[in-house]
Amino acid sequence: MKNAIDNGMSVYLDLLRFLAAVAVVLSHVWRLIFPDFPLPWPGHAAVIVFFVISGYVIAFATDRPGQTAGRYALYRAVRILSVTIPALLLAVCIAPLSGTFQIPLAGQIPFPASEFWRATWMNMLFLGESSWFGRILPPFNPPYWSLSYEVWYYVIFGAWVFSPARWRLAVVLLSIVFAGLKIALLLPVWLLGVAAYRYRIRLGQDTALRLFILTALFAFAFYWFDWSVLIRSLLQHAAPAFMGSLHGSDQFLGDYILGSIVAVNFVAAASMGSYFSGLIRTQKSVRKLASFTLSSYLMHMPLTVLLWNGLGVHGSVAYVVLLVCGIIVVGSFTERKHRAIRHWLESRCHISQPLEGSTSRPVDRSK
Repeated sequence: MKNAIDNGMSVYLDLLRFLAAVAVVLSHVWRLIFPDFPLPWPGHAAVIVFFVISGYVIAFATDRPGQTAGRYALYRAVRILSVTIPALLLAVCIAPLSGTFQIPLAGQIPFPASEFWRATWMNMLFLGESSWFGRILPPFNPPYWSLSYEVWYYVIFGAWVFSPARWRLAVVLLSIVFAGLKIALLLPVWLLGVAAYRYRIRLGQDTALRLFILTALFAFAFYWFDWSVLIRSLLQHAAPAFMGSLHGSDQFLGDYILGSIVAVNFVAAASMGSYFSGLIRTQKSVRKLASFTLSSYLMHMPLTVLLWNGLGVHGSVAYVVLLVCGIIVVGSFTERKHRAIRHWLESRCHISQPLEGSTSRPVDRSK
């Protein structure tokens, strides 16, 4: 069936996005816990994986029969706002306890009071990365930058899918212009996920396995040998002012290459069939872990500021245990409640459920 995602592929995407979230968390907190034993965790590369996964599952979501612009907007808004608003409010609550110690990769500490509310509101509207306003990171949560990208990709893609044909191009172009250059530069990475879903090539299982392994090795080598960073360095030498203005998009050429490798990996994974039989048996555990992905991504830095500076928890074991417990508690009341919130809003707004076009469980969770 056209709009089906095989159960094995669904579990694989869930596992991959959970592991990507873990990589992001470790890339931010490892230096704090083990300052004498640095490890090169692939934080930025993990965000690129998130973007490709997001494009893939959003393409699936819009491909379901009965999908409408209203339902698409509701699903995306509830999914994102159920975690982003609590994450920003958490920063507000911990501000009096943020202390003065500069935690690596946590942003400004203390955060300037004159900028606090502007940064919070701008990021609540996902305008913190717009080229028109300059870069405005939210308090104690630099990882939030990719959510501003992600939401604008939802807007741009939704405009393309649901706008009337005569207005489609104009609406999409206006959306891209308003999002700004930085966000537009990584849009092709997100669209690689869309392409991997929409133009799936059915491969023999053995061929798919070989391609799957090959792309995994290429992705590892690309990161391990810092090819993306090397490309960025060359561009910085050639155009320092332009590259300095790109911030999270300053590895865009390398991100195109890595995104292409990941997209091809997804094409292979979609044809793996019985090779994913063992993975399918773990689906209950994998889906449980994956249900905390966005909470892990958005909550770990504010919780780190609270634990390390506010409560003075500096022991590695105690800090890790409390951080994990904090993510689980916060995620249980935010991310894991988004479906209940969505169903409540659907009933209040009299929005019917979409027709089911697949027996497989959708992974409609971009991060």
